[in-house]
Amino acid sequence: SLATPAVLAAVAAAAPAGRASAAQGLAGSASVFGSMVAAFTTPALYGAAGAASTFLAVAVGILAIAAIALALRARDGGALARG
Repeated sequence: SLATPAVLAAVAAAAPAGRASAAQGLAGSASVFGSMVAAFTTPALYGAAGAASTFLAVAVGILAIAAIALALRARDGGALARG
């Protein structure tokens, strides 16, 4: 996707020293896994409930992932972001 380079740069900046490549690999794997799950589930949802419900479900999923990320960041006090 268009955002991948920026995401991988942010992951590398937040990773502990010497672990940037492992963190980038994990981020890439999570991205591919998410794409796979979406590719298998959203067509059925689209067919059963329509476009609006599908977009709403995807938006809720994205917001849930963002909330989890923010909670994890708050839990460690933002230590990873500070380096």
